[in-house]
Amino acid sequence: MPNEIDRMRRLVGSLFAWLAERRNLLLSVLALFGGFALIFAAVIPDITVNGSTTLRGTLAAFSGRNESFQTPSGLSELRLVNASCGVSITVLNEAQLAEYQTRGIRPNAQLDCEQPFATFSYPLRWIIIENGGASSTAYEVTARFLDVRYSRGLLSLLAIPLVALGASYLIRQGFHRSIKKIRHEVEARRQDKQR
Repeated sequence: MPNEIDRMRRLVGSLFAWLAERRNLLLSVLALFGGFALIFAAVIPDITVNGSTTLRGTLAAFSGRNESFQTPSGLSELRLVNASCGVSITVLNEAQLAEYQTRGIRPNAQLDCEQPFATFSYPLRWIIIENGGASSTAYEVTARFLDVRYSRGLLSLLAIPLVALGASYLIRQGFHRSIKKIRHEVEARRQDKQR
């Protein structure tokens, strides 16, 4: 049993000696990876709900409803919760609304019974709800307005020096090793010539 303990002590001692010799290298690698982890954490956005609304109503057969639909932020989610398959929803941004009002051109419907959910990354201004069915139907559309914030952006200020220090140490070590290798090769050639 004492031999096992001595062997473990020697193993731990050699591990600590190896780590002590390479302390700066290990610290630079840790700084580099820590800096990249902080940069990654800084660019992950926080998405919060800024508000919501629900539109309900009944549409007669082959009829539609147009109304203003102002979103407070650029990111929104719309869901067609309850409607027959004849109901379709088209939402327009500022440019599409101008095109619709002047020339009657609009995009295809974004919501229907086959695709009841859609996300929009631009501010919405107008909504068109249509019933293409032969009977009147009730509908319900819910909308959530989302804000995107980068609340951990200050972490990048910590990350920049960590990445710079870690990378510069690794580059410097690589440069020193290359110089040492070149010197060793030059010395070996010089000794070969002297023989």
